[in-house]
Amino acid sequence: TMAKPAVKKLSLINFAPAGKVQAPEDHFSQLDHAVCAIQTKRSTPLTFEALYRLVETICTNGQSAALYSRLRQRCSDHLQIVRSELLRHISTDGLEFLNKLCETWTQYCEQMILIRSIFVYLDRSYALKNSSIECLWSMSLALFLEHVFSEKQVQTKAINAMLALIDSERQGQLVSRPLLRTASAMLRDIGVYAAVFEAPFLTRTGEFYAAESRRLIAELEAGEYIRHAERRLREEQSRLDECLCMVTLRALTAILDDQLIRQHLPAVFERGLPAMLAGDRDADLALLYSLCAHVDGLELLRDAFRVCIKGAGAEIVTNPARDKTMVDDLLAYKQRLDAVVAGPFAKAELLSNALKDGFESFVNQRHNKPAELIAKYIDTMLRTGYKKMSEEQLEALLDRVLVIFRFVNGKDVFEAFYKNCLAKRLLLLLSSSDDLERAVILKLKAECGSMFTAKMEGMIKDTSISREITTAYRQYCSTRQVSKIDFSVNVLTLSNWPTYQPATITLPAELAAIQRGFEAFYTVQHSNRKLAWQPALGFCVLRATFPSGSKDLHVSLYQATVLMLFAEAESLTFAAIKEATLIEEKALKLTLLSLACGQVRVLTKTPKGPEVGTADTFAVNAAFRSPHKRVKINQIQQRETEEENEATADKIFQDRLYAVDAAIVRIMKMRKVLKHTALITETITQLKFPCKAADLKKRIESLIERDYLERDSQDTQTYKYVA
Repeated sequence: TMAKPAVKKLSLINFAPAGKVQAPEDHFSQLDHAVCAIQTKRSTPLTFEALYRLVETICTNGQSAALYSRLRQRCSDHLQIVRSELLRHISTDGLEFLNKLCETWTQYCEQMILIRSIFVYLDRSYALKNSSIECLWSMSLALFLEHVFSEKQVQTKAINAMLALIDSERQGQLVSRPLLRTASAMLRDIGVYAAVFEAPFLTRTGEFYAAESRRLIAELEAGEYIRHAERRLREEQSRLDECLCMVTLRALTAILDDQLIRQHLPAVFERGLPAMLAGDRDADLALLYSLCAHVDGLELLRDAFRVCIKGAGAEIVTNPARDKTMVDDLLAYKQRLDAVVAGPFAKAELLSNALKDGFESFVNQRHNKPAELIAKYIDTMLRTGYKKMSEEQLEALLDRVLVIFRFVNGKDVFEAFYKNCLAKRLLLLLSSSDDLERAVILKLKAECGSMFTAKMEGMIKDTSISREITTAYRQYCSTRQVSKIDFSVNVLTLSNWPTYQPATITLPAELAAIQRGFEAFYTVQHSNRKLAWQPALGFCVLRATFPSGSKDLHVSLYQATVLMLFAEAESLTFAAIKEATLIEEKALKLTLLSLACGQVRVLTKTPKGPEVGTADTFAVNAAFRSPHKRVKINQIQQRETEEENEATADKIFQDRLYAVDAAIVRIMKMRKVLKHTALITETITQLKFPCKAADLKKRIESLIERDYLERDSQDTQTYKYVA
């Protein structure tokens, strides 16, 4: 077994004093001398560690309150001396005084940091634990405010110097930003920044920029002004970041936004926005958008953007002198606006919608004409011999044109003109590509619906079927003794094609025989159908022999009928030609004009002159020469007169009658009873095309006759719906 160790007892003797020992007076005196030495920039008699131990001793002996009170008094006495020293410099220049004040403040802060490091035990054990007194650093700031900055002369001089310093920098002078930063930090630390500096600073700022902006908005171009405003915003932000307190940011930003930007946006929009949009000034537009977004002014920009679009667009659409280039101008303008919205305006939906609204508004300011010109523009694109563009490029251009078409309200006007143009391209073999024709119709179908393109699709189908019929007829002719003249025909469904005026003509015997042979062939195939010939749309190729050689003449059927008369006669009078062909006089004059007075003159006219008269005589031009084997003789096109345009408009309105009647009945079915003026107004609002009140009144009368509506027995200006 192991023996257990003996237990030893440890006795502790208490050496702690029975009570707290009073610190001797010389401890306080030594600390006073040390504080005084720091404040007067002298070395302390004891080390900081020794001084710290003295403070600790005093505090542990319960004399913290006395020590705190003596230190506070010592700092107060020192600051009174500092104030007196500053007041001796009160009459100096403001910048010099501010330098002296900031130097004094910096020295005071450095001194208080040293003093606090000595008295840190007092701060931690007493001041921070006692809510009724301030910590040493807060005490030092409060004392500086009380004894130095509360002096009215010091405060006024310092604030005025700071404001003058900022004004000088705004006027382009170099100033000491560190000085301004120190002064601002002092005001912030002693708790008077907002009370004594911020208010006058904001007032001075508002006055400065109000005066400057009023002067510059009148002197500078709009782009220069917004660049100046943006530069001022950056300068103020830089000064705020480096020198002032961030609590000023919101109030300062509000003043700058109002004085530099918001108040002058109308002037910038009016004087600058149209020029920016018209020129290559995307940088200015991007800056304008940025500034408007900054001040919540995008709605103002939207309204101004829409007004600019309407103004510039109306100049394109309403000026008859620009009709020839209207569609090209609209395409270029739309492309420019799209680029602005996508680039400088950052694809903002608000501005994109303004573009659409503005475009739709001005395109429809001139009724019917834009729709007509767009139809004719597409017709030009789809004809053979158009600009050297690939099908991909043409299709891309078509997409852009159809975007413009989308804004047009009178789509039925477009339909009427496009059908006329499509008919000519198909019948006269002027179309550059069947695939492009179908592609356009598909795009129109996607845009306007199947009813819109039904007749156009029928026209394409008719030409396709006609090719099959022609092939069958040629096979039919090959088995019989029929003329060897090559012949093709287009059999058209009457309801699909534009209405053509019936024309009479006596064809040459060879052509008349072919016509009769086809009629017999077609009647066998379709016994219940009747053919009505349209000679104005026919064309053919004649081989003519001149002294210079034989030529293949590409001519219309009217031209061919006239020329074939000269196979048996050397010369013919106008009357003889008219009697032989039975062509209407006006059409005959245009035909002879193209043959005898056009660019390709295969006939001569006696007497000579630019016009064809009923007494003129015509003969074959024996001197005709051409370097080409094949010669195309263009038909003289008769210009559309105002009467014909009005007739076209009337025809379009006739097509609109169903839409007008439906709108009136729909309104009356919902309202039951309505005054004449209210019915007219609401009908015009609902219709997508222009309509005169007199025309609407006629439709109302028609609906009354057909028992859809009736007049009130007591008031003839009131209508009732008949269920």
